[in-house]
Amino acid sequence: MIQKVLVPIVLSALTLYADCKTEVTHVAVGECYEKEGNLNMAQAAYERALIDDEENAYAQLKLAELYRADGMDNDADEQLANINDAQLTPEQRTSLAALRTPSQKERGEFRARATLDLGYDDNINISPITNTTTGDKGSDIGTRFLRFNLDMSYQYDLSDNNGWFLRGDTTLYHQYNLDVTSDDVVVPSQQFDVLYGRIYAGGGYSGDSFSIYVPLFYDRLNYLNKDLFQQVGIRPDFNIMFADMFIVNVNGMYSKRNYIQDADKTFDEKMRDDNILAFGSGFYWVYGKNLAYVKARVEQYSAADKSAIPANTKIFVDKQLTSVGLGGLYSLENILDLRVDLKYLQGDYEEIFVFEPIKRDDTITEIKVAVERDLTKELRARVQLRSLNSESEYKQAIYTKHEILVGLIYTY
Repeated sequence: MIQKVLVPIVLSALTLYADCKTEVTHVAVGECYEKEGNLNMAQAAYERALIDDEENAYAQLKLAELYRADGMDNDADEQLANINDAQLTPEQRTSLAALRTPSQKERGEFRARATLDLGYDDNINISPITNTTTGDKGSDIGTRFLRFNLDMSYQYDLSDNNGWFLRGDTTLYHQYNLDVTSDDVVVPSQQFDVLYGRIYAGGGYSGDSFSIYVPLFYDRLNYLNKDLFQQVGIRPDFNIMFADMFIVNVNGMYSKRNYIQDADKTFDEKMRDDNILAFGSGFYWVYGKNLAYVKARVEQYSAADKSAIPANTKIFVDKQLTSVGLGGLYSLENILDLRVDLKYLQGDYEEIFVFEPIKRDDTITEIKVAVERDLTKELRARVQLRSLNSESEYKQAIYTKHEILVGLIYTY
């Protein structure tokens, strides 16, 4: 009788274990055992995942959860202390905060990411520097460059766990061109340097599976050896997560852009100033280090004062830009990460009447392919190729460019 009862139970357990062991990764095996309530086997699977990759933040988080539930607080604290939460999704970071003991919790969190690249661009001249005889766009100009990008964020939680928070973000971008090469154009090597900065400041609310953040922002661009424009606006952002791996994002923006130089003004009025209204959305799939996404965005630009634009001026101020992007990152055996990003942009410009209507519709396609590798817990190396092609009825907007760079990415 006992044998008749035990045999089906044992066979069922063996079948269950066999099914879980068919999963591709140790993390997937651990998740399978967790779902079936076999926490000892789940713990062993996550520990094996850390043997293969000691910096697997998700496996560390899952182990900490199991250790804490089993009363192994010292082991749980050790795992939590070593987690690089930059690898975690927003919901996973919420779980991390909940697992930490009161002595480990901090109301404020600072994060930063700095990138330094050395590269070559075969056509830096995509601004309307024209041939005065033919009206065609200027010659292609190649350049070697150094590019620096810094993103910093500080969030202060107004409650211990989920809830209201204050947050500030800063972005700084600088491209320094080392030299230029062209058959028929001589320009200073820094003619096309770019310096851009943006500051966000606002507040929001974070729940178990969603967050909303509403910041004000200010940005400024220096390009072609001059302060080109400044911009102020608001950019609400909403995220919701499903099943610990799917994220839906919805965002918007309204801003006023003010061109600074006298050449962009006339009769003390603003000639190129405009207002920008934008809406975007995205769908993201996140699993460990792997990521896939598709997103779309519509931006509507309108002149702040059309009466300030002189007659017979070829300035396209009213336009709509519609873009679609897709791509992802795939981790190859935790050795190399392959990243691919594709973007398609359609620009629809209002016609300008000079002697006859001047029509302009732009179509831009862009592809970026990058290979990245972790050097340390905080430092990554990458090689990236980028290709961009712009088609248009407007001669000055027709160009192609190709770019290659190598760089380092530091995350704090």
